[in-house]
Amino acid sequence: MADQAQAPEMVDLSKYIEIRLMEDRPHIRGRRVPVALIAHSARSQRWDAAELAYQFTLTEAEVLAALLYYEEHAAEIEALEADEQARMDDRYQCRSSGLSPEGAHRHARSAGGRRALAGGAGVILLSSVS
Repeated sequence: MADQAQAPEMVDLSKYIEIRLMEDRPHIRGRRVPVALIAHSARSQRWDAAELAYQFTLTEAEVLAALLYYEEHAAEIEALEADEQARMDDRYQCRSSGLSPEGAHRHARSAGGRRALAGGAGVILLSSVS
């Protein structure tokens, strides 16, 4: 039987993806386009790599690297995105209600432990992360 080259367990995508900016959210190197945004757009819009590249003014290589990175780190990325969304929700609640960040957090928990997020055509309810 011929020797078969073993694929590496994880591919080094550091040429295309960086994490050091944007509160450690993975994004396209030099562009600050979050990997999660590319992956979610691919799924929700059913865009292929060429369309994603066009929509985000990226190369197809950058898009493919982002999609691969997302597949290898989906749980971590989703946790980071949930944290970022919670921070944004708290800031919005503080500004719209005049509450301090701590008061907004207590208010969100007292409302049944759920957050309402605007999500395209509707509202999505997510459990709050505490």
